[in-house]
Amino acid sequence: MISDDVGKQLHSRATCGENLSAEEAALLAAWYERHDAEEAAVLAQASPSRQVEELRAQIDAALKRLVSLSQQVQALHTQNESLRREVAVLRQQVAIRPVSLTS
Repeated sequence: MISDDVGKQLHSRATCGENLSAEEAALLAAWYERHDAEEAAVLAQASPSRQVEELRAQIDAALKRLVSLSQQVQALHTQNESLRREVAVLRQQVAIRPVSLTS
C-alpha cells in the first residue's frame, strides 16, 4: 500500500500526461481502488441528511397538491362542458320561439 502523498504525485503525473512505469501504474491503480473502496464505504454508511428528508417531504406535499389541483381542474372542465351544452339548448329554444311585436 502506498502513501497518499505518493498516490497524489502519481495521479498528478498521470493526469499531466507523463508516462508511468508499469510498477508506478500498478501502484496508482491500487491507490485508486483503495480510495474508491473507502468512498463507497462512506457513502454506504451515510444516511440522508435532514435537509434531504425535508426536501423529500416538500416534494411529496407538492405532488399531493398537484393531484388535488388536477382533480379540481377536471371537475371544473366537466361542469363547463355541462353548462356549454345547457347554454346551447337555451339558445336553440330562444331561436325557435316566435317574437311577439305587440305589447
